[in-house]
Amino acid sequence: MFAPPSRRSPRPAVAGALLALLAASSVLVACSGGADDDASPTTSEALPSTGALVELRPLHVAEQRIVDDRGRQVLLRGANVNALGEYAQADADTEPTAPVTDEDWDAMAANGFSVVRLIMSWSRLEPERGTVDQDYVAEVREAVEAANDRGIYVVLDVHQDAWGMASATPEGTACPAGTEPSIGWDGAPEWATITDGATTCRAPGSERESAPAVQAAFANLYANTDGIADRLTEVWATIAEEFADVPGVAGYDLINEPNAVAPQEQNQVAYSQWIQRTIDAIRAAEAGAGERAAPKPVFAEPLQLYPLPYNALLSQYIQDPNLVFAPHNYAESINDILTVEQTFAIDQQGADDLHAALWIGEYGFWDTSAETLEVATRYAAEEDRRVVGGTWWQWRQTCGDPHSVGGPGVPATADQVHLITRDCTADDGGFDTDLRATTEFLRILGRAFPRAAPGHISSLASQPGSGGLTVQGAGAEAGGQLVVWLPDVEGAADAQPTTTTGLEDVTMQAVRGGRVLTANATGGDWTLVVV
Repeated sequence: MFAPPSRRSPRPAVAGALLALLAASSVLVACSGGADDDASPTTSEALPSTGALVELRPLHVAEQRIVDDRGRQVLLRGANVNALGEYAQADADTEPTAPVTDEDWDAMAANGFSVVRLIMSWSRLEPERGTVDQDYVAEVREAVEAANDRGIYVVLDVHQDAWGMASATPEGTACPAGTEPSIGWDGAPEWATITDGATTCRAPGSERESAPAVQAAFANLYANTDGIADRLTEVWATIAEEFADVPGVAGYDLINEPNAVAPQEQNQVAYSQWIQRTIDAIRAAEAGAGERAAPKPVFAEPLQLYPLPYNALLSQYIQDPNLVFAPHNYAESINDILTVEQTFAIDQQGADDLHAALWIGEYGFWDTSAETLEVATRYAAEEDRRVVGGTWWQWRQTCGDPHSVGGPGVPATADQVHLITRDCTADDGGFDTDLRATTEFLRILGRAFPRAAPGHISSLASQPGSGGLTVQGAGAEAGGQLVVWLPDVEGAADAQPTTTTGLEDVTMQAVRGGRVLTANATGGDWTLVVV
């Protein structure tokens, strides 16, 4: 994620009991959604998870839409999960990540998630050059299985921020006047960190990527110095072979927020060419897996300062029928130059230029003021209007995350408000005591939406907090199944579809946190309205 440290998330990894408390409270609050946020439905625990009712089918891209092997348009909506990322620890008293538990997965499902963007670190995938750590891959597989069991797809994301942990200024370094030490982040292993001797010190208050060492590391990636870009490509080939036959893996996000560095025009070309080389390697790995594997979508991000010049992906170098353009949309949260709606329009143009589907890998908000919730609600409305999916940044972060701390050895001084809010300011010796679901956000993110729709979705509008939904489709084959998530809200248990055309066999099944509506298309156009 691209942002100053003060804007992102929460506190230390805590003892198992506190993690269990957080996860349990997440499920309870997520499942209630009514006027009393502390009251959970008495029957919630007896209800099945969404995963018991939905089938995750293999995905691909068709006509710039993400679809499954039954020709249904699939909307991937959920959050980023950083539990498997390897982050530098800038505050010795607080861990930079916390484990993701069964209770976390249950809570995500109970809030209607159809996807998570699962953060992986190159530094853990390939800690030693040329050897992919199979124990770490097994951890990734375990997380994928846990998500899939609950009806949640996974986008696998090789994540980086400010290149990696080795971007930290070494302890004891005296930075020159007018500069300050950098903290370490996440991403590349130390052996792939080629800085040409550039300093890790940066101008006070400048962005984390501004350190000369970080700039040099990215320049050497694009130049493929010592073959490091080729190594990352080979890591992706290994991942693709490992997950080729897993339908619940939605696809692969090749690298998070690649930095735009000089010479910009040259590096834009080099980055686009690396994307294509990596896609080719993934396709070869999938082909080697035999009939059990079909090509999965590849989620390709533009350079970090997109849509500025020399930051777009270059279509003359990138061609693949299963391409997803995956920019990040932080309009009106981090960036105030463009509106949410304007940024969506630019992002759609970027997808059109590549003949790709559009999906927003990161967006988010970090306070629950009335003004912020108004923007978040507008974001949701535009996401619906454009029939786009994406993942919120993020489910939760610790107060020791590099985004949370104030600098080397400086603890977080603000509570971290994500989909889970974590208390970083309690006077309790440095441990969280107030761990709670951020219901204001979850009511927006967990609103009603079609998970899978026969044909394609021609219009979509939902009403966060009410469970209301209007969705229309076209081009449906007879018998194609519609699957819709409907959240629990006050009075929702008695709600029924008020309008259906072109649909039959409409059923609703209660699950933890909501209901799953299914219907079969009679062929052609169809409409569903739920009030």
